[in-house]
Amino acid sequence: MSIEVRVLGPGDEQVLQRAAPDVFDHPVDFRLAAEFLRDGRHQVIRALLEAGRTAGCREAWVLTERTNVAAMRLYTSVGGTEGPDECVLYSFVLDP
Repeated sequence: MSIEVRVLGPGDEQVLQRAAPDVFDHPVDFRLAAEFLRDGRHQVIRALLEAGRTAGCREAWVLTERTNVAAMRLYTSVGGTEGPDECVLYSFVLDP
C-alpha cells in the first residue's frame, strides 16, 4: 500500500473522497471541507513561518501547554519539534 501526503487547497475537497474509511474520526462533510479549504485562516501558521524564512530567520518558536492537544497537533502537523517540558516549546527550522 502506498501513502500520499498532500497539502490541500481550494478545490481539492474531492481528494478526501479517496481517503480510506478509517482516516478520519467521522464521515467527511464535503460542503464543510470545501468551505474550510477556501478559508485561508487555516494556513496562518504556515504563512508566519514563511514570513520568517523570507526575513532571513533561521528558527521560530511557539509555546503551548501540554493539555492543549489541538495546538500540539497543529504545530506538529506543520513541522514543529516538540520539547520535553510540561510547557511545550515547539521549534521550527526555517533555514534547513
